[in-house]
Amino acid sequence: MLTKDQMHFYEENGYLIVDNVISQDDLNLIKSAFNVILDGIITRAKTEYPKYQKAFENANNLSKKMDVLEKADHKYVAEFHDCLLVSNNPYVAKLTSSTNILRLVNLLLGETPKNSLFTTSSMGIFSMPQNIEHTVVQWHTDVFYTCKDGHYIHFWAPIIEDASKNIGTIHILPGSHKEPFKGETRNKLSDRNIHKFGTSSDFVKKYEDKALQIKLGQGLFFDKHLVHRGGLNITDRTRFGLVTLYHSMSKPNFTPYYLSHPKSLISSDDFFDEVILDKNINNDKN
Repeated sequence: MLTKDQMHFYEENGYLIVDNVISQDDLNLIKSAFNVILDGIITRAKTEYPKYQKAFENANNLSKKMDVLEKADHKYVAEFHDCLLVSNNPYVAKLTSSTNILRLVNLLLGETPKNSLFTTSSMGIFSMPQNIEHTVVQWHTDVFYTCKDGHYIHFWAPIIEDASKNIGTIHILPGSHKEPFKGETRNKLSDRNIHKFGTSSDFVKKYEDKALQIKLGQGLFFDKHLVHRGGLNITDRTRFGLVTLYHSMSKPNFTPYYLSHPKSLISSDDFFDEVILDKNINNDKN
């Protein structure tokens, strides 16, 4: 259970870090699983890139394995990424479906413990050193990337080592959840959906940029309207984490389709227009 102080902190700041949400056994499990997956990829890469044979053999931890695979061919790192979705990785699924996490999610959502949850963007994630191409370093919310009108909460946690500022921990704007849909912008020039929607610099300046220090075993829960971003990893190691959006399925307007899904009745751009443009029009009238 959470204390009244913890609940109040969440309501006021839009986020909460909770201790002991991932057990040491599960952390050991996911580390072992990631090593085995990368070893399998390396076995195939050795055949195609024999010049990296010695480097492959000397790669004795996750970061070194990621580094040599990236040097050999980025396709191997992309393959590893595709192995981390909750839909095809039972080890990631075990962590994201723990009774402890589900209970806390429903509590923070104001739902009963038996409330059914639906997940989107559920996966293991990683950020390699100095990589901004595949790390969302611009301020944003995920409202226009997931289920329309969803009643949901974010979960984020480190799974290999503590998340510090240097390794690219998550950054948030505490309290920004109290101003939903303010400062939302759309980059029409972006050819990647993940970088399409952001938050204006004028809005960001109103709040403190807080880089969260999150230890192994801890989990970060935050409101869907809390503005956040990924941090730049300036170490020589890869940051590994876990992310999930947990949606309540009890709301009458719940839809199981995220906004980029072919069966969604509305696109992410249309949803943006519906919320932001209509809001601006109404503000002009007033």
